[in-house]
Amino acid sequence: MKINVHIERLILDELPINRAQSHVVQATVESELQRMLMNGQIAPEFRHDTVVAKHSGAGFEFNPKTTPRQFGTHIARSIHEGLSEPVSGRSSSGRT
Repeated sequence: MKINVHIERLILDELPINRAQSHVVQATVESELQRMLMNGQIAPEFRHDTVVAKHSGAGFEFNPKTTPRQFGTHIARSIHEGLSEPVSGRSSSGRT
């Protein structure tokens, strides 16, 4: 199975990171999410070419020592959890 993850825009509201760090967060989210999808469960509707227009992850608390990579890993886990469950009311469109 081949999985490609590309995030065009990652909105990071209220995270204490600068523009340069946001690129690290995005790259970490993409690589971690790709790794988790290759090794884990995924809902049937995401097993083909799929575009997810929006995903709002669960909130989390952070401390001042949280690194951009740690933020990215947490965000990827949140997204993966959402993709591992069947879609119910989420905005997504599949392409076949």
